[in-house]
Amino acid sequence: MATALTGGCFCGAVTDRIDAPLKHARSCHCSRCRKAFNSAGSAYAEVEPGALSWTQAEPAIHRVGGGSWGIAFCGSCGSTLAGMLGQQAHGVTLGVDASPQPTTVVAVP
Repeated sequence: MATALTGGCFCGAVTDRIDAPLKHARSCHCSRCRKAFNSAGSAYAEVEPGALSWTQAEPAIHRVGGGSWGIAFCGSCGSTLAGMLGQQAHGVTLGVDASPQPTTVVAVP
C-alpha cells in the first residue's frame, strides 16, 4: 500500500493509522452491530493484525460477554472505530472519514 490510511472518531479525540491494505469488505446485521451503529447493521473491512495503530488517544473497549471480542469506540463522542479480537483490531468501520478534508477513496476486495 503506497499511502497509509488515517481516520478517527467524529470529535477527533481518537485517531488511527492503517499501514496495510484493507481486505474482505463485509456487513454485519447481528444484534450487537445493530446496537453499536444504531442502524440495520455495520459495514467494515478486516485489517491485518498489527496494521492499525492509535495515533491520538486510546479508544475505550467494550468486551462482549467477558470474551476476547470487543468494540473500540471513542469515550467522548461514542463513535464506533474498530472490532477488536484480543488486543488487536480485527476490522475497521467503513463510512465517511471525519477528518477535515477527506481525500482518499479506497476499493476493498
